[in-house]
Amino acid sequence: MPDTVLYDYTKQKINKLADTGKPFYVALNTVNTHGPHGALSSSCQKKGFTKDIDSIFDCSVNEVGEFLKWLNTQSFSKNTVVVMMGDHPIMAGHMIKNKFTAEKEPEIFFLIRRPDGVQLPSKKMTHVDIFPTTLAALGFAIPNERLGMGHNIYKSNSWVESVEPHEFRKAIRKPSPAYDALW
Repeated sequence: MPDTVLYDYTKQKINKLADTGKPFYVALNTVNTHGPHGALSSSCQKKGFTKDIDSIFDCSVNEVGEFLKWLNTQSFSKNTVVVMMGDHPIMAGHMIKNKFTAEKEPEIFFLIRRPDGVQLPSKKMTHVDIFPTTLAALGFAIPNERLGMGHNIYKSNSWVESVEPHEFRKAIRKPSPAYDALW
């Protein structure tokens, strides 16, 4: 499904959920920029974007911006937390020229917009930090600012900032009976 269709559907879904007056959660997964070559939607093509991966990324950023502008105009926006994240770093084989470089260590994209305006600290983090940090943004108290291996980066440095990379990799790969029980 092209991202523009997903955004239109999501807007309708969000409006219906907001009309109930109850708290709600919505997740969407855009795919136009996914490798190996991305996908140029007809709406992006109509806007002048091309099949070049740089252009597809530019269109995707444009569409995200349009969606966030729409979200910010909604009455429920004043008490809505928005979380945007990637599911993995940009893969080295799919570097986007002039946007990301191999000189920088791969990172995941993670952004939180809170109604209280508190900004997400600029810290090195990993996927394990997303859960406690997101819960903190939603107003939950996080014991010791940690959940599992993750840290609430609003209040503390992430674990990956305080250990050597090889120690972090070793710990991530360590067997976990609790995790294994999920599968």
